[in-house]
Amino acid sequence: MIWLQLYNRCRSLKHGGPRTVSASKVKCWHIFTDAASEQNTQSGGLGGVLFDSSASVCGWFGIGVSRDAGSLGAEHKQSLMYELELAARSVCYEAVGMRWFS
Repeated sequence: MIWLQLYNRCRSLKHGGPRTVSASKVKCWHIFTDAASEQNTQSGGLGGVLFDSSASVCGWFGIGVSRDAGSLGAEHKQSLMYELELAARSVCYEAVGMRWFS
């Protein structure tokens, strides 16, 4: 699932057309993401939250992940924190772009 979302994000960046930017429609948003990995249970999670300029929560997500030795290069590393943090950010951008900003 994470690889599909990363693939879709890369594809949209590579093949997406130009976007119109207007200063009159700019809103301030704050996105916070995080990831966790538990060595003992071989599991973890990804999450993110979106705040508007008045610090109101506009949306959030949280998903659990299990450590699959074939995914994300796990067979070559002890810790996958970089990959999990990147996945959390990518999932959040995909969710924000599709659901919260449209």
